[in-house]
Amino acid sequence: MLYRLLALLTIFSMVLLTIVACGDDATVDPPVEEEQNIVETAGEDGNFTILLNLVQDLGLAETLSENEFTLLGPTDDAFNSLPEGVSLEDLTEEQQIELLQYHLISGTVTSAEISEQQDAESAQGELLLLQNVEGEITVNNTANVVSGDIMASNGVIHAIDEVLLPSEVRIQTGRPNIVDIAMETDGYDVLTSAVESAGLMTTLQFLGPFTAFAPNDEAFAEVDLEGLSDEELANILRYHVIEGEFLVADLDPEQEVETLLEGQSILITINEDNEVFINETSQVTVPDIPASNGIIHAIDQVLSPEQGEE
Repeated sequence: MLYRLLALLTIFSMVLLTIVACGDDATVDPPVEEEQNIVETAGEDGNFTILLNLVQDLGLAETLSENEFTLLGPTDDAFNSLPEGVSLEDLTEEQQIELLQYHLISGTVTSAEISEQQDAESAQGELLLLQNVEGEITVNNTANVVSGDIMASNGVIHAIDEVLLPSEVRIQTGRPNIVDIAMETDGYDVLTSAVESAGLMTTLQFLGPFTAFAPNDEAFAEVDLEGLSDEELANILRYHVIEGEFLVADLDPEQEVETLLEGQSILITINEDNEVFINETSQVTVPDIPASNGIIHAIDQVLSPEQGEE
């Protein structure tokens, strides 16, 4: 009888110890924290106060909280260092919305997924130029990612040190690039469409400085563009661009200059009347048009790479 009682007590003790042990394990495990969305993550970071105030004022907080985005987030320092002549207060509400959308890419793009050079379409519709050189990431060749891969439940934030300006704002504030000017100037629709088809938009918007010889629509009317592949079209356009900024006053009376089309050069000549010709056939009709990333010279004939071969 005593033996059976001891056995029962032993079993009871083992069960009690097991229950206590399980209870101890439950209290040791830390609580699972719910991941925050982009707006909450940016708020907790503390460096995006101006950006978040703008998001709230424009009613975009819900959009940024529920949809998956990559946010290229200008820091407070970036907003406080806007270039001279640029002010958020001077932009309409629609322009402010477009500016914010210009900093968004649909989906999640981490630093590791950014190649050496690639285009990304913004939520605003314009293309952004992303570059990754040995882990140093830039946007549009000027804004640096100062803190990348800030993960959120619905995407990722890359903090940048400069506010990105969409085309309309660049033009309004006197900072148009080569493509902006072509798009805003009557008579260059074919050229801008060709640049887009050839995949050279961001190159001619954000890289450089370049000197571009720009044929107008009448010049392109003499060329069968439909029969060209995108690569052939890109080669023709590269043949119209040289590295560096060259005003007419900087040019020699006769000189051969290499173009962006590898292995091809153009012949520039200036006659006694100071008229400028390219490959002796295409004349510069409007010289010295300044852009933020170079100089444009309007010409009256499309240049063919074969013309520049020796």
